[in-house]
Amino acid sequence: MQKTLNSKAKKCQRSELSTTRQRFDIEWHRFQFTEQFGKMDPMTRSHDIGALHLDRIVLVPFSPERGEEFEESLDEFRVAGEMHVYAGDFAVAWRGYADFYDLLSRMKHGGYPKPEIVPMDSYFIEADGRMLGELFLRHRLNTILEKRGGHIGYKVRPSLRNRGVATAALRLGLEKLRVIGAERALITCNKNNLASARVIEKCGGVCIEDAILEDHVERRYWVPTI
Repeated sequence: MQKTLNSKAKKCQRSELSTTRQRFDIEWHRFQFTEQFGKMDPMTRSHDIGALHLDRIVLVPFSPERGEEFEESLDEFRVAGEMHVYAGDFAVAWRGYADFYDLLSRMKHGGYPKPEIVPMDSYFIEADGRMLGELFLRHRLNTILEKRGGHIGYKVRPSLRNRGVATAALRLGLEKLRVIGAERALITCNKNNLASARVIEKCGGVCIEDAILEDHVERRYWVPTI
């Protein structure tokens, strides 16, 4: 009995030590991220990560050979503590690009991994061949997307925010939605995400009734595509 208790205690200690190490690694990388990007003035930061030309931003479909770049992007979200950016079905992204690409390929025509999933196109946001973020374009809405998610979802790498990338990408997404026949797009964001709200409003978003969800309030907008 005592041996069993000692064995369980050792396993518990190893588990706690592993968790502590993981937390330390996350905090250390977050510190490094802040040191590298957070304390730079805009001009120095722009020079360090490469000047962006917003007129060169394009949407490029996901393809199999982007794994290495995607891992770099994942690292930024990870060390910034933004694990929520890949959640639910998208959480497979943390296992690696191959699994994520496989998921998105299956989701393209809808009905996977759940019957209610609508057809969706997946794009990297790029400028001069550099991966800046991601944009997902849903061809229609369902009852879930009407409350949260909408027609277009997007994310920008932490090191490249507040530079007009999201606004430029959303405008391109709206153009693509217009091509498939939609005259307006439903775009949503967490009510506390003021930066995303500003992006949507810059693109002509008109705020409608909020969606009250279990864990937060989702702000919703209709945005014209024409």
